[in-house]
Amino acid sequence: MDWYLMVWRKYAQFSGRSRRKEYWMFVLFNTIACVVLYAGILAAFLAGQKTLAIVIGCLCCIYGLAALIPGLAVSVRRLHDINKSGWWILISLVPGVGGAHSSHPGLHRRRPRRQSVRPEPQIARTASDGLKPLRLV
Repeated sequence: MDWYLMVWRKYAQFSGRSRRKEYWMFVLFNTIACVVLYAGILAAFLAGQKTLAIVIGCLCCIYGLAALIPGLAVSVRRLHDINKSGWWILISLVPGVGGAHSSHPGLHRRRPRRQSVRPEPQIARTASDGLKPLRLV
């Protein structure tokens, strides 16, 4: 539950990184909330209480709109965690490509951020000299 609430605390924070657990807990609790609300709508309709179904439907719409920004934010932060730009989230809007593209942010493992430091010199072993540093190209 703490992972889900952490996303709500970072409501519109699109910078930074999110772990897989934070992303998937948010997805899990959102799915559970939507299933419960839709089950309430269905139960109200089957019981013949249309006004209750409309009220629950309005609550469902309000929750969906409220969860839209944190859902986008946690997805963008998850993409940052796998070293991709947050703009990759827009590829899901392209029909055919969006669903087939494997940029789903929750599936990939965390990758360390690339460092802009000079690489260490490579060392080669030769039989006569032992260790000999190679020239960097």
